[in-house]
Amino acid sequence: MYPSDVVVGWVKDGVPHLSDMHTVGHFQPVNDTSQDWTLLHGQENNFGTVLKFERPLTTCDNNDTDIVDATMRIIFSYHPDDPTDDNLMPWHGATRRGAKSMMLLSTSKQYKLPNDSQTKDLVHHQFNVPTKRTTYQCRVYSLDDITTKHHVIKFEAVIQKDHEPFVHHMNIYKCHNYPRKYIGTNFECYTGSLDMMPCGNVVAGWAVGSGPFNFPPNVGLPLGENENEYAYIIEIHYNNPGAVTGLVDSSGMKFTYTSHLRQHDAGILTVGMYENKQQIIPPHYSDFKIQSVCSKECISKALTDASLDEIKLFAVWQHAHLLGRGITTRHLRNDVELEPIAEDEHYDFDYQETRLFRKEISMRKGDSIRVECTYDSTLRKNITYGGFSTVDEMCFSFVYYYPRTPLFMTIQSLLYDTIPRNTSLLSYTWKDPSSLDELVNLVETYDWTDHSVRSKFQQDVLNSTMRSRCYWLHQPYRTQEDLKLEDPAVSYHKQGSSCRNG
Repeated sequence: MYPSDVVVGWVKDGVPHLSDMHTVGHFQPVNDTSQDWTLLHGQENNFGTVLKFERPLTTCDNNDTDIVDATMRIIFSYHPDDPTDDNLMPWHGATRRGAKSMMLLSTSKQYKLPNDSQTKDLVHHQFNVPTKRTTYQCRVYSLDDITTKHHVIKFEAVIQKDHEPFVHHMNIYKCHNYPRKYIGTNFECYTGSLDMMPCGNVVAGWAVGSGPFNFPPNVGLPLGENENEYAYIIEIHYNNPGAVTGLVDSSGMKFTYTSHLRQHDAGILTVGMYENKQQIIPPHYSDFKIQSVCSKECISKALTDASLDEIKLFAVWQHAHLLGRGITTRHLRNDVELEPIAEDEHYDFDYQETRLFRKEISMRKGDSIRVECTYDSTLRKNITYGGFSTVDEMCFSFVYYYPRTPLFMTIQSLLYDTIPRNTSLLSYTWKDPSSLDELVNLVETYDWTDHSVRSKFQQDVLNSTMRSRCYWLHQPYRTQEDLKLEDPAVSYHKQGSSCRNG
């Protein structure tokens, strides 16, 4: 349990006990000088021991950990016997303990569902999961039986019993003018013809660790608008590293929707990096950084096209793979960096929650969004590239907002023009991945054990020209610009602690 901020409690002879403690080594915790937890209730029942207690988010005690609006790593242990006194506790042993990542301050609230609420399942049907490590499987749906406008007010995962270890994450895409001949089709995503591929317009997402997501009471995701022009694609990332055979899966996602329309239509904006070998994460880094952006030009155009002065951000899902250590979604306005939209310094691949903000965030013309992913590759011996496999990497932020605009995705690739001998990406096209070979062959020759090589490459990445594409729900469907990310004139600094020494 070392090093940890600890609270210890039990109930003996009907009397509850609670102590604020911390660890100083791999032995029994010691009491804090300042006892900051307040016991509200304690009892023993048929379930076991129940304790209810509270504490300020910040205590100004150096032995306490601040409770923040991000992923927090919670550890726990227990023992069947009560301590003999407050200072003598039996060791919990090697098995009566565990750990779990949690977001203590930003989970989705539950609301009473309207009487007319209905559900729609978008799931796979008896899909035979391959024995390979990574499979992205798609199924195409039409919802043209919904002929009038409704609002989706909740979405959640539907995971087949005992298949939880194999379903890693899911997206639902809503695609305009998708070929109707593919309705009802199952196919392996990103391996078929170009006209089959998901369009990128994510309307719902789920990842391992997430629970149901309830939209705020004034917002809903539009459903039933000209559905004969749209198709919905459920994409599931199956992770089967043990090559388990005989897996037949019918997992997917469930929409809950209502005809009682809410005040605002929700939109989802995807910001991130292309999932290909232009995303390069070398080995031996403890904090390698990659940035992507939704530029002020794209945001201003989105607001202008929708005749809006601003939009309100209300939730976010930040996503990376196994090397992800931290993700921050930044907010810039007129070259001034504001408080982050979301900051997760303890990102956990096995706990990815759509995070509802405690306070809505205004996004205006001239604002931009930057997504910064930090990776720990110290245990890797080779380069990790961007890609779809769990052992590849990603860097995305899915931002929920209202009112809806035509902008649904902005995605970047690095040109690496900071590397003198690299010329291939100046003419790179997605349809010609072979033009990546020159860059890949070059970086594969680097000595990544050399600190100076790693330091230089990090600067090459941060200073590289970025090819940024914004995708729209109308013509033109894509706009493009090449840009460099400059540091803002005024960087954001967290407000100083209200704690005073002495």
